[in-house]
Amino acid sequence: MLTDKREILHIKSYFSKHANEEIILEIIEYCIAIFNSAVGKNFLNMQNLKIEFFNLENGIAVYERFCKQYFPSYLGKYHDDYTQDGYMNSFAAQAFINHDTYGILCSLDTDVDPNSWYETILHEMYFLSSLELHKYVEY
Repeated sequence: MLTDKREILHIKSYFSKHANEEIILEIIEYCIAIFNSAVGKNFLNMQNLKIEFFNLENGIAVYERFCKQYFPSYLGKYHDDYTQDGYMNSFAAQAFINHDTYGILCSLDTDVDPNSWYETILHEMYFLSSLELHKYVEY
């Protein structure tokens, strides 16, 4: 993917109408390389970035399991009410952070074109880096 100091990425285009876990995981790996190159450090990798997928039928259960395992504070009262009708259908991907562990929860029941997942995932990665930066800012 990355080559010498020019860091050229060869992005793969997808021609299917719907993204599955395999396609999204492949896109996430490309996005990690793009993002790390842009920030100039190895901020994200497949070890510190936890990925989970859900569909609308199992969304709440997956959200609870994912958060319980990696991001328990997201189950508390200071975060969105994920049990609310329509909540799990309101996003294609959502970012999570817990110290040095990052996460992205991806919906498999979205109309997002497979090629648009690059933008979606990079958006979530930017959000994660913003949350990381705010850990060190005093208000």
